Amino acid sequence: MASAAEAGCTPNGTGQLVNPCPKDDAMRLCKGSVKINGVTQEAREFAQTFPADTCDFRVTEVVGAGDANAIFGAPFNPSAEVANCPPNTANNLSLEVQMEQGAAKNSGDFVGDGDTFAANFLGLLGIEWGKHETETNLVSEVRTVTSARTVNVPEGKRGTFQFFPRRAQIKGTWTVTGGTRNSAGGGPFGPPNRPWEWTFDTVVEAPLVLPNGQADGEARPTLTDCTGSEFEGDEPEPFPGEPGN
Repeated sequence: MASAAEAGCTPNGTGQLVNPCPKDDAMRLCKGSVKINGVTQEAREFAQTFPADTCDFRVTEVVGAGDANAIFGAPFNPSAEVANCPPNTANNLSLEVQMEQGAAKNSGDFVGDGDTFAANFLGLLGIEWGKHETETNLVSEVRTVTSARTVNVPEGKRGTFQFFPRRAQIKGTWTVTGGTRNSAGGGPFGPPNRPWEWTFDTVVEAPLVLPNGQADGEARPTLTDCTGSEFEGDEPEPFPGEPGN
């Protein structure tokens, strides 16, 4: 009869049980499990050992799928500024500017490791995200966003746009187990098994793209007051007049 698992882990796969299990050790043991999310891992080297038995991820909460609970990351760099300031002002100034550039990356345990484990984990999260009635797709990174936007700047104001990338947030729990495989091959001559189990929570965020591949997010205008020094040492060309004037 199998004995109940003890809380903690054996960081080196054998030896003394450590409770609590250090987070870095738990993550390393997870990657070195015989089975990860139910899939048996293949040994990549001769005589490779697996320091843990299983590691499984369970989603506990998905945040940001609905518009009412949207999550936005840090804004990209502002677009070029449009200044409707003396002595160069115009009524109802409206000009097209190029959107800002920047990048949005994922964050959280494992996803930034750049290995097969990270790619598989991100794929699993993408499947989970797709279950929540959203047309967006979860990706590891969104790079430059460039598009023309119209900015309306009243007299006495300076205006820019910033792009706020939308993000998915997935919370879950990893459970890693070990100590059930007798290192001496089992039988009466091997040391007794000492099953252990440890769980750790994680929060992963990742940027989103629309079905057309464009970054999902919001372009928000920002208006600030003129300071009077916008055209110091410069002789700006006047804004084009309105038709008929």
